[in-house]
Amino acid sequence: MLKLSSVAALAAVSVASVAFAQSSYSPVAFGPLGATDPGTFYTFTNDISADGQYVLATLNNGESRYITPGGTYRMSGTGFPVAISGDGQTVVGGQIGSNPQRWRLANAVGNNIASQNITWPGGPTAFGPGYGTNFDASVTTLLQPGVSVVGSFGRRTAQSDFSAVNIAGTAGAYRGNANNVPVVGILGSLPGNPTNAYRWNYSTGALSPLNLPAGASSIGVPTNNASISSDAGVMIGNVSTRPYWWDINGNPHALGTLAGTTLNTVNAVNGTGTLAGGFASFPLSVRHAFITSLEDNTAYNLHVLASNAGILPAGWTLTATQQISDDGSRIFCLATDPTGVTRSVLLNGVFTVPSPSGLAMLGLAGLAASRRRRA
Repeated sequence: MLKLSSVAALAAVSVASVAFAQSSYSPVAFGPLGATDPGTFYTFTNDISADGQYVLATLNNGESRYITPGGTYRMSGTGFPVAISGDGQTVVGGQIGSNPQRWRLANAVGNNIASQNITWPGGPTAFGPGYGTNFDASVTTLLQPGVSVVGSFGRRTAQSDFSAVNIAGTAGAYRGNANNVPVVGILGSLPGNPTNAYRWNYSTGALSPLNLPAGASSIGVPTNNASISSDAGVMIGNVSTRPYWWDINGNPHALGTLAGTTLNTVNAVNGTGTLAGGFASFPLSVRHAFITSLEDNTAYNLHVLASNAGILPAGWTLTATQQISDDGSRIFCLATDPTGVTRSVLLNGVFTVPSPSGLAMLGLAGLAASRRRRA
């Protein structure tokens, strides 16, 4: 027999101060992600380190590159790279049906890094690629045979914790790995709770729902590490045509959008939970990259700002924000060049947060949830 045994409160440290000035963003430079082979260019930025100096990106020929301040590396061995650690020193990935893999910058030989098995007590096991990791790559998230994490503690599954809350609970798809706390974003369902999105604390087993906005039936959360801040205090997602962010208590907040748009989609939040970005669609199939300051909900059209600053070459259009460094100085965008080809590019700039800053003080004191257990 199952019964409700306890309700643990979510706790957060926050400052309810009022910002005295508006946030601002000023673009200062535009250019490619880094060096490439002749005839190749980057088409997608998969993941970045917290400071944005280490980048995992994909070329137009389908190959991946590990871009660092000291050089650009190929990654050989088993499978494909997927995500990069917050400190930028490790890439994780692999191949379906094989052991999860990692590529460590410290193991570089020339311009190549060979993959290694990710090990844990009881592993490695052929669970397929690692899809997310934390700041120092001590924990890796796997998708098969069900969302789980592996590390020095062994392997822990999300399904076991959903079942512990309610025997009919179901863990769904992976939706991001926090850098600094043991929290993963995950889709799922629990009887009696209408939402389909949760934070999962794999250290305590606690589940915390992302509450549905009024009138909503489901939440769409991006499938990458950029969906969740480093302290898990902010998660981003989309409800119908409107982007939202969720605070540590699971409360939804409509994200500021650009005027005149028909659709806005958020793809990323930076590690500090101060900036979110994605793409905004306008009439006549026009699409521009945007960022929004969560401090004062001000949205910025990156294409217009870069054009007005004179740093965007003629014929180029910034169409979507993919990744944002913690300080907002490095924003990785999708762009179309004058021939209409999609490329992944880097926009450098200066983001200023007004002081005092209430949101910047938002922290994760503890992630818990209602738990059920056998009597």
